[in-house]
Amino acid sequence: YTGPTALAAYEVDPVTAGLTALAGSPWSLTGDAAQVDGPSPLALDPLGRFLYVGGNKSSFIEAFYIDPASGMLTAVPGTPFALNGVPYDVEVHPSGDFLYVLNEWDEVDAFSIDSATGALQTINGSPFPLGPACFDIGIHPDGGELLSAHFYSDVEVDAIDPISGAMTFLGSVWRDGVSRPKTLVMDPLGEYVYVRDVDMGVYVLERNLFSGDWQQTNASPFWAEFNDGL
Repeated sequence: YTGPTALAAYEVDPVTAGLTALAGSPWSLTGDAAQVDGPSPLALDPLGRFLYVGGNKSSFIEAFYIDPASGMLTAVPGTPFALNGVPYDVEVHPSGDFLYVLNEWDEVDAFSIDSATGALQTINGSPFPLGPACFDIGIHPDGGELLSAHFYSDVEVDAIDPISGAMTFLGSVWRDGVSRPKTLVMDPLGEYVYVRDVDMGVYVLERNLFSGDWQQTNASPFWAEFNDGL
């Protein structure tokens, strides 16, 4: 959890689900990355080694090493790392090799992750442009695609190169009656994508078994009584 200028971490009791603050928590965010106002985007690498924190008023992202025994955080060398704009969302590739940050200019700042230190290196071609009014991104569990939700528009699909981490536009998924898609989540197996539209409810996308393209399921949308994201 991130507060105004700090990052707090807790141990979860496996029986009661109660929270206990870790020793040293909260940790102060440094420099421009400390310019936050409320919760900010966070992402863990798949092995739980590194934590990446974006300040929601600055064009930087901070990186921390997580001690596996205590959970304590240590700043990664070189942190904070510069972005091309204020971060809206942060996602780590399922392989743990790449980091993708959606910024305020409808772009994705893409980085390779040093597996030993957690330090970030800008990927060739980054930032990668997306369509307009993007609010959320998600990466397919197999690591092959990045999907993004665009207000007043659609869901965009971009391929991710497994070697370089570079992104290439594949196409868009248009859904009947959709007006303002804002957020999306994927099921753990990658079979379905759930898209929150602030007017129409929740749309479900599934992959066509023959073409491999994403398409809306016949039963959706499902109405939901909320006005924001999933």
